Parts: sequence; C-alpha cells; structure tokens
Amino acid sequence: MTGLATHLGATDLDALNRVGVNALRDLPGSGIVCWGNRTLAASNAASEWKYLPVRRTALFIETSIRRGMGWTVFEPNDEPLWARVRTSVGAFLMELFRAGAFQGRTAEESWFVRCDRGTMTAADIQRGILNLDIGFAPLRPAEFVVLRISFRAATGRHRKGLQGGDKPLVNRARQFRSMRTNPTPGPAT
Repeated sequence: MTGLATHLGATDLDALNRVGVNALRDLPGSGIVCWGNRTLAASNAASEWKYLPVRRTALFIETSIRRGMGWTVFEPNDEPLWARVRTSVGAFLMELFRAGAFQGRTAEESWFVRCDRGTMTAADIQRGILNLDIGFAPLRPAEFVVLRISFRAATGRHRKGLQGGDKPLVNRARQFRSMRTNPTPGPAT
C-alpha cells in the first residue's frame, strides 16, 4: 500500500470510533497506521468490551485459568477444592498485577477471586459444577470486569488423580510479564 484514497478529519474519526471502526490514517513519520483500539462493542458506551486490550486481557485470563484448572475434574467439589482454586487463581492474578496488567495501587483495587457457596448452588455442587467469579480492573481501579468461569469437578466418591497447584498459572503470568517487557513488533491495534 502506498497511500490512502481518503484522509479523514477529526469529525469523521470521532464518528467511526463511536461505532467501533478503527480507521486507517497516514501519519507523518509513522506511515499508514490503524488508528484506534476499539471493538464492535464500542457502539454500546457502557460495554466493558469496547477496547481491544480489555477483551484480549480477559481472553488471556480465561484461557489461562481453563488450561490451568484441568486438575479440578479429579477432586471432590467441596471447600478444600474451592480454597485451592482461590489460592491458585489468586497467585496467577497477583503475578499479572505485579506485571502491570491491572489498574490500582493494591491487589484489592485490582482484582478479586470468588469460589465458594456464594458462586454455586446446591444443584451445581451435586452435579460437579465449580463456578469461579474473577474480577479485574483493566482501566480504572476498583471498576471490575467480571468473568464467570465454570469447570467440572468430581461427583460422588473422591477419585484419585492429578494433583493441582498454581505452578501452571503462575508460569502463564510470567509469560505475560515477559511479553510486556520484551514486546515483539506486530500490527498496530
């Protein structure tokens, strides 16, 4: 591409941003760049998903937790499991907080983890459904994006199996920190 057919003014750019369109601009010294970081949810001003970095962070967190919590299928769905899940996910989110992924001066302003009788019904527990609520503050301290992630846990008798821990999740958080401190060149967002 050698140039743009049309150059947009501030009014045009503002209108496009409101509906989630990231326009191409030809900037002196930078060349042609994608101007903006909005998703199509940007047309809903109240949407927590209107910015790409928020959505990408949420997807990273959810995918990492799902991958790291596979061991829960071998554990009975009760308080000891919930405590281990809170500890494991809490260690992961603390590493992300230390890497600068969230807003806030303290962990309490930046993220939370809930996995207890308040996140699951008696029917969920009986069916082996483990619900985990996590919140993180990507834009402003104490303004949380909340994710509910559900897993399967063992039902009936305790089944011996894999022993879980926070090591896989903490390793994913360290990968995140490495990406932030050693970014690789890529397309503009």
